[in-house]
Amino acid sequence: MTNISDQIRLLNFWETPIFLIKNPDHSTIKDDLKDYIYSQEKLQHSPIDSNVAPRIKSNLSESEFNFLNRDNKTVSQVAQFIIQSCSTCISNINRQFWGRYKDQNLNIPKLEVHESWYHVTRTGGYHGAHAHPNCSWCAIYYVDIGEKDENGIPSGRNTFFKPIVSSYYDPGMDWFVNSNQLEPPVEDGDLVLFPSYLYHNAFPYMGTKKDRIVIALNMRVNETK
Repeated sequence: MTNISDQIRLLNFWETPIFLIKNPDHSTIKDDLKDYIYSQEKLQHSPIDSNVAPRIKSNLSESEFNFLNRDNKTVSQVAQFIIQSCSTCISNINRQFWGRYKDQNLNIPKLEVHESWYHVTRTGGYHGAHAHPNCSWCAIYYVDIGEKDENGIPSGRNTFFKPIVSSYYDPGMDWFVNSNQLEPPVEDGDLVLFPSYLYHNAFPYMGTKKDRIVIALNMRVNETK
């Protein structure tokens, strides 16, 4: 009898791509970047200067949504790393679909950082679950992950939630239920790139000796003439 296992093919569809990219130069810019963010925090008019969804944010500072556009050498370096990294990932994952631009002698779509901001999170601070509208991709750059717990896990970590919902369960769904969420193993200088539809949060940050600092951004990919 033929081994049925030899006749099986797994077809993976509707996957959610999440990219993790490390900035090799982060250690040389980290302190300057933190100092600049702290200097900008002192100039804020309110804890949530963006005035976006303040009810799901607690004990954190959020800038206006133009941070990567600011006139600062270190910010420009980070912005260049982020844009190059995201552009590479997004163009690679769309390569099979973007052949039409080359066939029609059109420019390849160009990445635009639509919005960008920093978060400085202190003890007890958190960000409730949310997704990002009006953009296609989002990213989080980890300037300083802050303190870790006794198990070596960063406090206040970002969690990404599965975008597919099922109303039924039996043991045949164990593969599905046991992958409900993802917590990327991030360190300082890591960039996480993810689709905008993906719900995510930041659990309460319980560090007391230093802050958790990230830069977040929303991106669009525009057809260019």
